[in-house]
Amino acid sequence: MLEGLWSLSMEVDTYSVSKGSRVEGSTSCVVAFLDSLRTILVDSEKVLSQKESGRGVGHKAPPATVRDIRNLILDQCLFDLSRGNKGESHDALMQTHRKSFYMCLQAMPMSYLEEKSVFAFVPSQSFDISLARFNIIAYLTSRGYFKGQTGIKAEIQKAMEWLARQKLSASKEENTPVSKLDALRQAAFNGATSAASLKPTSQRDILFHLMEVLLVEGDQNICLELMSFLVYFWRKEIKPGPKNNFLNLEKMDALSALPALHYNQKDREQWQKLDVSPKTLREVSVLLQEDMCSNLAIISANLGISGAVTNRAMRIMHSDLEKAQSREILRQIVTSCLDLKSNEALAISLLSSDISGLGSQT
Repeated sequence: MLEGLWSLSMEVDTYSVSKGSRVEGSTSCVVAFLDSLRTILVDSEKVLSQKESGRGVGHKAPPATVRDIRNLILDQCLFDLSRGNKGESHDALMQTHRKSFYMCLQAMPMSYLEEKSVFAFVPSQSFDISLARFNIIAYLTSRGYFKGQTGIKAEIQKAMEWLARQKLSASKEENTPVSKLDALRQAAFNGATSAASLKPTSQRDILFHLMEVLLVEGDQNICLELMSFLVYFWRKEIKPGPKNNFLNLEKMDALSALPALHYNQKDREQWQKLDVSPKTLREVSVLLQEDMCSNLAIISANLGISGAVTNRAMRIMHSDLEKAQSREILRQIVTSCLDLKSNEALAISLLSSDISGLGSQT
């Protein structure tokens, strides 16, 4: 019965869009259906929690019903909602559906999602399913779903590595206005906004993994664009202080050319909820790539890994793989890191002289 209701909901929404109707949350059969399933899942978890704590137990759906709902969401719903690139109106509809789908996943225990390999990237999977898994991890990360969970750091790194390796060439079947590259770029945006507040150790590990992808597989992939998104948001999260004045954190960036997309720490949640059109995201990507070298240098200095990043960039430059597009970018990374390293040394020298000057006055 659940499968039939799901199929009917999808057909009604698809038919409405084909007739020119605007389908949003309040008018979407799929959203209404998924929201009903989420309510059942949330209530079921609440009752289970009350039972374990010895408090009064309310109404709970039968275990078989909860299992069937979970299986439907993780099998048929995931498959149907992962299919994109069918035209802008269809993709807008899918975006509306996916938000409710993600909220259903958020209502499930992490142990169950792991058991069902929701976070696993398997070579035999289709591109659409793997991309859907990446966006699931990005969404759940942005909502704090993984806080306090052990092992998820590795899952986020695997997701970033998978995305970085995706080639820039469009798929052979593609003949629609929204390209595979647009889907990858949207995923990079989703991943970067969700990873904005990652701990420094996670930022460092992701950077090193992305540079390893460039070293091993070259630059004919989304890796550099993903890196440009990540270092922009990480730079915006750095709080100015006496120890990092030399970083020039207040420097204007290219993205300021799009004031409607200006980012600050207080607006992080709005960024994570933002539905950016493919056209706007292309413009954003170009601007962020202009700033990538200076932003990466700032992040590297803040993390204390300027030397390691410089060495890795030089290794990539001198490797045998063809990297014509990224060679100049790599040179700029090396130069930017070395420049900031000099500024840091000068700042430390000045600070030391000020301290010793104060000592001689006492």
